[in-house]
Amino acid sequence: MGFIEAVKSGYKNAFKFKGRASRAEFWLFALYQYILILPLAMIGGFFFLLSSLHDAPNSSYAIPLIGGVVVLVCAILIGFPSFALTIKRLHDCGFSGWWLLAFMFVNFITFLAMVVGVVLAAHGTHEQLDGSLSAVVIQLVGELLMYVAGVVWALIMARKSEPRDNKWGSPANQLNNIK
Repeated sequence: MGFIEAVKSGYKNAFKFKGRASRAEFWLFALYQYILILPLAMIGGFFFLLSSLHDAPNSSYAIPLIGGVVVLVCAILIGFPSFALTIKRLHDCGFSGWWLLAFMFVNFITFLAMVVGVVLAAHGTHEQLDGSLSAVVIQLVGELLMYVAGVVWALIMARKSEPRDNKWGSPANQLNNIK
């Protein structure tokens, strides 16, 4: 499967969560995501930066609203096809799609740990060195867990397809699988 076919397939099957997706289909759509998201994120960030530079008391909310809309459109354009493809890729590797929810939960918990670490560090003073140190440790542990989870996730997504039929269907087109 080529790049264009993977993108078309991702959008065509954006709301289909049954079946399987090959490594090629998954990773080529992931490449498309990064190609699309980077410029959109830069545009959205530009509008947010403009809003922070514009500090007039009666400033318009239009500038940050435009940035927010750009980010929201980007999330919607990419979110549904990516979610469906990830579930189908898990199926192709022999895992239930519910593992995506488990991964999202782990990321949420680690993100929460990092936020708690930042908040604790922000409220600490020089006299409370122990509090600030524990905040940094909490944040670092959260970051480490997030990176480890990301590596594990990438390794799962890079696994070879199960060569036989499984409970989610026949293998994605054998020609699409990267050997």
